[in-house]
Amino acid sequence: MSGAVLMTLPSAKPAALTYADSMTRDLNRAAQNALTQGVPYGFGLSEGSYAVYRFEDEVWTSVSKSKTAAPVTAAMKIEGAGTPLRPAGTPAVVFEPTGMNTPFIVTLSADDVRFEVITDGAGKTVMRAR
Repeated sequence: MSGAVLMTLPSAKPAALTYADSMTRDLNRAAQNALTQGVPYGFGLSEGSYAVYRFEDEVWTSVSKSKTAAPVTAAMKIEGAGTPLRPAGTPAVVFEPTGMNTPFIVTLSADDVRFEVITDGAGKTVMRAR
């Protein structure tokens, strides 16, 4: 008696997709926290990482950081204009307790895939493949 087993494993998620998913979740959480806690939250993007900040006692304090596990190229546009990446510890965008923020797009690409993380200015962030 003989038999064969054929297994197909799902392909690994592209690094850019994993990074975009994480960023989308963190940005939505930051917008919600700003509304519910009544304090500004910020978002900063630097080479190979991003962070979410909370403004407390006149200081921006990091509350969430994420680094990409693989090389992912990131670019940011604020209100449609290209924006240089900032040094770590510096927010580029602020989520106000009023529910408003400046609209921006982060483009993430790696291994021939590209994703956009889009924040509309009213606290809603979505991710889409490009």
